[in-house]
Amino acid sequence: MQETYGLPPTFYSRAIIFNKELFDQFNVEYPNNQMSWEEILTLSAKFSTINPDLKGISIRYSDPFELIQHIGRVEGLQFFSNPNQVTLNSSSWATVWENVLRAYETGSLDLNADLNSYLSPFLSGNRAMAVISYEEYKRIEQEKLSFNWSIVTMPVDPEQPERSDEIRIPGIYAIVNSTGNKEAAWELLKFFVSNEAARWDYQSNDGFSTRLEQLNIVNRDQLLPFYQLSPAISDNSKELILEDSELFSQIIDKILNRSISLQEGLDALQHEAEQQLGGVRERK
Repeated sequence: MQETYGLPPTFYSRAIIFNKELFDQFNVEYPNNQMSWEEILTLSAKFSTINPDLKGISIRYSDPFELIQHIGRVEGLQFFSNPNQVTLNSSSWATVWENVLRAYETGSLDLNADLNSYLSPFLSGNRAMAVISYEEYKRIEQEKLSFNWSIVTMPVDPEQPERSDEIRIPGIYAIVNSTGNKEAAWELLKFFVSNEAARWDYQSNDGFSTRLEQLNIVNRDQLLPFYQLSPAISDNSKELILEDSELFSQIIDKILNRSISLQEGLDALQHEAEQQLGGVRERK
C-alpha cells in the first residue's frame, strides 16, 4: 500500500469539564487526566448518592447502550474476535455493562443527545461533569459561568493511557507528487500550517489548531487536555452488523430494566448474533 503524508492544521476532540465548586462542596476528589471510564462513572455516582437531584455527568448519548458501545471501543473490545467467533458475552463486555448499569441505576448519568439542551444543566450548575466537544468548548468560552471549572482528558484504555479514539481530523494538507509547482505548493502548505495561520484560525469552525504553542490566549492551559492524547487507530472491521435490530433492542431493554439478569441477556445477545453469523456464512 502506498503511504500518503500530510499536515493537518486543525482537529476535533472531546474532553470532560467539571464544576470545581460542586466537587469542593460535596468533598469529592477532582477527576484527573487519563482516568478509565470505570473511575469516571464511580466518581459521578458519588454525587447522586449524596444528593439524588444532582447528576454526576452529562454525556451526549441517547441511551445507556450507546455509552456501553463507546466504552467498549475505548477499551479495544470487539463484538467478535475473528470472523467466526462472537464475543458479546465475554467477561470484559460484562464488566462494561455492569459499570454503566450501576451508574444508570444510581441516577448519576444524564444521557441527552439533544444538541440544543445538552449543555444547559452543566452551565446552570446542576451537573458535576460533562463531556464536551470543540463546539461546546467554544460556547463555554463565550459564557460567563458563575462557578470555577476545569477540564481533564476523556477516559482512556488503561492498557493504552496515552491514546484516544476521540480525535478527528477534518482535513490534511498535502502536495501531490506529480505537481509541476512543488515549490509554490510547499510555500502555500507552509502558510496554512504556520504560526500566523494558527493565530488567525483559532476561532474557526474547523476545530482546534494543531499549533497550540502559538495561540496567544489567556486560558491556554484549559485547552491542554484536548491536546494531551495521541490518536488511536480503531479497527472497524470487527463491527457487528445486526440485521434484526428490533430483536436485539428487545433483549437490551430487558437487560436495562433488569427483567433478566445481565448474564442471561448477554448470552441471549450472543446466541442471536451467532445465529445471524451462521446465516451469513450459509449465504456465501
